[in-house]
Amino acid sequence: MTSLQLLYVASALGAFLFFAAGAIASALRARPMPRFAAVAVAAAPMPEPRSPFEPDADETYALREALDEVRTTLATAERERESHERRAREADAKVAEQARTLRDLATEGERMRGRLADADAMRSDYVRLRTMSTDGEYLRGEVARLQKELHEVRQVALGVRPKVQPRAVKPLKALASQPKGSIGESLVGALAHFADDHTRACAVADPLGFPLAATGDDGLALAAYGALLLEAATRASQFLPFARPASVEVIDERGARIAAYTFDVDADRLVLVNLAVDVVDGVRLGTALAELAMILTPSTRPQS
Repeated sequence: MTSLQLLYVASALGAFLFFAAGAIASALRARPMPRFAAVAVAAAPMPEPRSPFEPDADETYALREALDEVRTTLATAERERESHERRAREADAKVAEQARTLRDLATEGERMRGRLADADAMRSDYVRLRTMSTDGEYLRGEVARLQKELHEVRQVALGVRPKVQPRAVKPLKALASQPKGSIGESLVGALAHFADDHTRACAVADPLGFPLAATGDDGLALAAYGALLLEAATRASQFLPFARPASVEVIDERGARIAAYTFDVDADRLVLVNLAVDVVDGVRLGTALAELAMILTPSTRPQS
């Protein structure tokens, strides 16, 4: 119950008590006197008439009690009103504090949105600069390639031919005998002569990785990987003044070696791939390449 409602109840209670006291006083004054008291009234002296507005003791006591109750009710209502007003002030203070907090959060949100916009702008600038850097790298590569082509064109125009050092391989006439049997059997036999105790697998493949012959458990995979190594080595000429690769070697952290050696058969360029745990002897390698070339050269194949 609110303070205003308590005031209304106290006012109604006071009015009711006031009208009840007036009704009781009117009823007492209008009550008739008994007959046996008529002689006494006649014999006794007449008392002074009492004012109709002066209440008796009982009425006064009842009115005082009613007034005390009304005062108590009013005091309780006043205390409750003060309590409600205090709570209302505290609630207003909390609302004001929350409003300030909300304004601060809104300001911080605006500042963060501004920072986010700045970050988006910086990211756009970074992407633009990165694109420009990539384009610059590509253009530098193109300039280097064009300079190389221009240099080669000038050499051709002047009649200059680069000197190519032939690779030292064992002459074909030093081989023991001509290949016998089918080409596949001859290739496998040449790979068996080339392998030693440190060899794990070896293969002969074309530039696309198709195996012509292979030995060991990993021979087929070794042929495909040898073609991949040859392709990567061939691309070196796009960036560096580098001629056709003659060999490519990959060594892992445990000392295993994958080596790819190229050799020409007529107009075809083939590759010998070897997986071993030791360095391949140069003499043995030259002999194997010469034997493989002789087996695959049509003019040296035995006639059936």
